[in-house]
Amino acid sequence: MAGKGLTIWIEEVCLSCITGVFVSSLSGDTVTVKYLKGRPGAVLFLGLLLRFSGRKAVLEKSDPYLGDMPCDGSTLGMKFQFDLPELSKEIAAGMRRSGPYAGIIGMLPSENLDLFTEMKVSEEIFYGLKLMLMAGSEQSSGKGGRNILFLRSSKTGKALACAAAKRGISARFYGCLFDLRFFVVTVLKCAAKGLTFFKDLSVNEGFAAGQGPLVAVHYAEGLDTRKRSDIFWIKGSGIDPARILVYIDTSKSSKAPVEKSDCGYIRGLGASWVSLNDAAISREVPRTRIGGLRPKAGIWKFIAAGSGADLWYLATALSLYTEAAAWEAFYRKFNIKAVIDIGAQTSSGIAQNAALKRLGGVKFGAQRSSLSFDYCLPFLVYNSNDVFFIWGELTSTHRGTSSLIKEFVVSGYPFDNAFSHAKIESKELAKNHGQGKFTIALFDNVYSKELHYSAVMIKEFYGKFLDWLLKDEGIVVIAKEKKAGYLDRIGGLGPKLREAAATGRFVRFEDPLGKLPVTASEGADISVGVGISSAVIEAAIAGGRAVHCDIAGHGFHPYYKWGKDELIFDDIDRLITALKGYRDSGKGSSDIGNWSRYLDRMDPYRDGQAGKRAGNYIRFVLDALGNGDSREGAIDSANISYAEKWGNEKIIEMRGEYEAA
Repeated sequence: MAGKGLTIWIEEVCLSCITGVFVSSLSGDTVTVKYLKGRPGAVLFLGLLLRFSGRKAVLEKSDPYLGDMPCDGSTLGMKFQFDLPELSKEIAAGMRRSGPYAGIIGMLPSENLDLFTEMKVSEEIFYGLKLMLMAGSEQSSGKGGRNILFLRSSKTGKALACAAAKRGISARFYGCLFDLRFFVVTVLKCAAKGLTFFKDLSVNEGFAAGQGPLVAVHYAEGLDTRKRSDIFWIKGSGIDPARILVYIDTSKSSKAPVEKSDCGYIRGLGASWVSLNDAAISREVPRTRIGGLRPKAGIWKFIAAGSGADLWYLATALSLYTEAAAWEAFYRKFNIKAVIDIGAQTSSGIAQNAALKRLGGVKFGAQRSSLSFDYCLPFLVYNSNDVFFIWGELTSTHRGTSSLIKEFVVSGYPFDNAFSHAKIESKELAKNHGQGKFTIALFDNVYSKELHYSAVMIKEFYGKFLDWLLKDEGIVVIAKEKKAGYLDRIGGLGPKLREAAATGRFVRFEDPLGKLPVTASEGADISVGVGISSAVIEAAIAGGRAVHCDIAGHGFHPYYKWGKDELIFDDIDRLITALKGYRDSGKGSSDIGNWSRYLDRMDPYRDGQAGKRAGNYIRFVLDALGNGDSREGAIDSANISYAEKWGNEKIIEMRGEYEAA
C-alpha cells in the first residue's frame, strides 16, 4: 500500500534485477533497498532510478555480522547456524519426492545423493537465508512497514521463498532461465572433467604398488607428528608402509606446494606419494607421469535416466555422478580400498565415499573439533566417512546426525602423541615470559559475517584481557591464534596489541598454524577460549585448567549444566573477576576450569596412544579387505578386533536418533 514504509532486500544488485526492484519500490513512499553486494554499474543505475522516482528512497549496502544482531535471547548468527542445515534438508527432501528420482538412484547411492543435494542447496540459499533473517528481524522489531525479499527465479530460490512466506515475508523473483543455464554449464563441466580431472597425475620415481589393497591419505594438515598431522595414526599401526599412498592436491590451508623435504619424508617412511596436479608439489621434486586415467562417467546415459527431473536437481546429481566416477577410476588405478581424510565435510568427500562404495572400500575420518552445538554439528552433518574416530563418548549423543557414518570408534584425541613435544615448547615459553606471574592462554575462534562469532566479539574478548595485562604487571597472556596475523586483521585492535607487546608479557606465535593448543596451555595457569572452544577442551584433555568464554550465547549447551561460572561463562567481566579470585586464592581449592569430573566423557584414555588405536583399526579393515571381505564385513571384523582390546562400548553404531548431551 502506498504511503507505507518499504524495505527491499536483495543479495546482489545486477542488471537483471533492476526492473523488478524499481517497480516494487513504487508501492511505497518511503523505500529502502538493502543489498549485500553489487556490480558498480548496476548500483549506480538503480540509484539514479530511485533518486528520480519521486519517492524518498535509500539504496544502501547492508552486510552486517549476524553475530552482533540480537534474536530471542541469542543472535541471528546463532539462528543462521541452525536454520541453514535444517532448511537445506527440508528443501532437498522436497526435490527428491519427484518421480524421476528413482531412475537416478540405481546409478548413485541414495544417501550420498541426498547429502550432496543438501550441501548444494545450503550453498545456493546461503546468502538468501541471511537476507531472510535480517528482514524477519527488522519486521519483528516493531519498526513497521513491509519487507520484500528479491530472489533469483530458480528452483532453490522458489523453495526459499516458500520458507520466507511461512515467516510472514513476501518474496519476488528476478531473471529467468537460471536453472537451464546451470544445467548447461554443469553438463559442459562434467564432459570436460573426464579430460582434465587427473590430467597432470604424477607419482614418486620408482613407484611400485605394495602387495594387497592400499590405504590413501589426503595431505592436508602436514606430516609432522609433533603437530596436527595427517599421519597421526601410522606409528604402531602395524600397517606395511608400502601399502600407504599419500595423495596431494592444492586444497591445503596454506595453498603452497608441498616441498621436496616432505616428499622425501614420505619415501623415507617406505610409503609412496601421488600428486593430483603439477601445482601441488614443488618443481624441484622428481616425478613420474601417470597416463591413461580416464573416468567413464556415461554422462548422457545418466541424463537419460533422470529425464523428467527438474534441471537443477538433475545437474546437481550429474555433478556427483561424474566426480564419483573420476575418483573411482583413480582408486582402481592404484588399488586403493581405504581412504583417510581428516577434513572431509566437502562435496568432493561425498563423491569419494560414493566411489569407494562401488569398489567395496571404506572411508575414514577423525574428529578435529569438540562440540560446538547441541545438535547439527558441522563436522557431522556433512561428514562423508564410513568410520569416524572420535575423542570420547560425548560425541556419541549425536547418533543419527550423519546419514553416511556407520560407526563411531572411540579412540581418543588424535594428536595426543604430540603432547610431549608441545609441552616442552610451552614450558620454554613460560620460562622466558611467565616466571612467577599469573599466565593466561587465550584461544580465539573463527569469525565471519554469517557465523555466531563476529569481529566485534573477538575484539572485545582480547581487548578486555589486554586491558587487564596493561594494568597488572603480574599478568602474562599467551595468544594462540588460528593463523599468523589473525588478530591484526581486526580493526581497532592494533594499538592495544602493540602496547601489550611492548610490555614483554604478551606472547604471540610466529607460526601458530598447526600448533596444538597445549603449546600455549601447558605453560599457563589457566586457558580461556572464545565461545564453545575446541582448544579449551583439548587443553583440559592435556591436563590443564580451562574455561569457555561464551560471549556468543550458547545458553542451551550442556556445559552450562556441568559448571556455569566454573567451566563456562557468558560474561567477560564476570570471568575476569573470577580469574582474579582464582589467582588471589592461591589457585588451590577453586573449581574454576577443573574438568576432572567430565574428562572420561571427553577422552577416556588420555595416554598418548590415540593414533595407534586408530591405526590398528584401519589395519584391521585393510587386512579384512585384502582377504576378500566386503566393506560391511571388513568393518564388522574390525569392530570385533577393536572391541576385544578396548571394550564393546568403544564401538558405537551411528544409526539411531539424536540424543541431547
